Amino acid sequence: MILKMSKQARIELLSVWREKYTSVTSRYRKARIIDYIMQSSGYKSRKTVIRLLSGKKSPPGKKKKGRPKMIGRKKLQVIKKLWFLMGQPCGKRMAAQLAEWLVFYAADEGVEYENVKWVLGISVTFILRHYERTEGKNVKLT
Repeated sequence: MILKMSKQARIELLSVWREKYTSVTSRYRKARIIDYIMQSSGYKSRKTVIRLLSGKKSPPGKKKKGRPKMIGRKKLQVIKKLWFLMGQPCGKRMAAQLAEWLVFYAADEGVEYENVKWVLGISVTFILRHYERTEGKNVKLT
């Protein structure tokens, strides 16, 4: 019989049994404790109960795999606005003229220094690649 318990009741149940579970060395007794908690609390996975009893906490959300994002919204806005102000040039021309345009744009718009420094260091391929990902394949910088 599976009962529905409140979250607070589950926490209390686990805190009572956690000390007993960690002190027991017999597999049979540990299995009995797990079975009891599963029946009384409504957990459906043995692995979940084992993690909760052993005190090991898993991360709250899924971790993204792969390389972390290097660009933020403010940096993207700077690139996008400059691209429109420059007359939507191709990536090579934009990279070549970026230093000249950025001086005036940063002074007028009050762009942060770290964003200016970052934009000056980006490559042509990075501009093209990032723009294709954010805007879609049908609209490109070139």
